[in-house]
Amino acid sequence: MTAAKTTARKNRARHVWTDAQIKTLRARYPHVKTQLIADDLGLRLEQVYAKAHALGLKKTPEALAEFGHTLKPGSQLGAAYRFKPGHSTHSHGLGGHRAQSHPNVIASRFRPGHRSQTWVPVGSYAWSKDGYLKRKVADVTPSRHGWELEHRLIWMAYHGDIPAGFAVCFKDGDRTHVHLDNLELRARADIARANSIHNLPKPLADVLRLKGALNRSINHHERKRKQQQQQHGEPANDRRSA
Repeated sequence: MTAAKTTARKNRARHVWTDAQIKTLRARYPHVKTQLIADDLGLRLEQVYAKAHALGLKKTPEALAEFGHTLKPGSQLGAAYRFKPGHSTHSHGLGGHRAQSHPNVIASRFRPGHRSQTWVPVGSYAWSKDGYLKRKVADVTPSRHGWELEHRLIWMAYHGDIPAGFAVCFKDGDRTHVHLDNLELRARADIARANSIHNLPKPLADVLRLKGALNRSINHHERKRKQQQQQHGEPANDRRSA
């Protein structure tokens, strides 16, 4: 990293607002130019704007009018650049953006009925990311709604609709063994109880509990850190994605 970049990064280091600075900002921001406040506090203009936004501070209408941020009634500022009555745009009558496109752009557009490279016909099979065999049953949008799990289709073909609160499961636990003899209908409540942490060996259950407690603690500190950043007018970056 060059010396110039290092210096620039140091100059943009996070500023921690003092109570005195916040008090000054609350008192002056509504009716004083923001640049003057930034100069007096020795801060960048964007830092002052961000802090004022976090505190919910706004300029008074009188200040906005004085600074030229709003037009007074009857003002002719910019009148020479306004559209006149009966004004016609440069694209009037050309049929929209399609008619104005370059010929190469028109030639490369998708035609009506175009299908993507990943399109497959109804009846095709594929494996889901969870390891289940699925079959395409309809061409719909979004395309993921046109697929159904194969073991569910087999069960319904022989036994009818699956009742609410029940799921079709594999007797041997092998998701690739998709056969009617290997399928059974189980209540979701029974599945939840069978997969409960209370049925696991105590050492494993203790590890899972510790993992859950650690995740909750991390999430709590992340929320607290983001709240503090917002109070100081800083962007709430997610450290976990860094």
